[in-house]
Amino acid sequence: MDSISTSITMIIAVSLAVERVTEILKQMVPWLATELTDEGKERRRRAALQLLAAAIGTLIAFVGNLKLGSQTGPGTDVLVGLMASGGSGFWNHALDAVRALKINTEAAATEKQATSKQFVAAVHAQAARQPGV
Repeated sequence: MDSISTSITMIIAVSLAVERVTEILKQMVPWLATELTDEGKERRRRAALQLLAAAIGTLIAFVGNLKLGSQTGPGTDVLVGLMASGGSGFWNHALDAVRALKINTEAAATEKQATSKQFVAAVHAQAARQPGV
C-alpha cells in the first residue's frame, strides 16, 4: 500500500508540473491556447496538447530518474509521462482504485479479527466443557 501511495503521490506531483509547463508553453505559442471553431482542427490542437503533456511528463521522469515501485528506465519514464498527462479522468480512476484497495484491506482485517474472536471463544467454550484440563 505504501508503494502505491508513494507512486500516486509522485505522479500527482509530475502531473502538476506538466500542467504548469504546458500552461507556460500555451502562453508562448498562442495557437495552442486558442480553442478553434473547426471541429477537426480543434481535435488536432487537443491531441497536440496531450502529446506535448506526455512528452513533458516523460522528460520530467527521465531527468528526475523517477521510479514506479521498484521499476525504472525508459519504459517507466514513458509510463509516468503518459499517466501524468492523463488529466482528471485518470486521477478519478486512480483514487477510486486506492479507495477500493483500502476498503478491501480494512474488510480483510475486520474479518480476520472476527475469526480470531470466534476461535478464542470456541477454545474457551471447549475448555469450560472439559473440567480439570
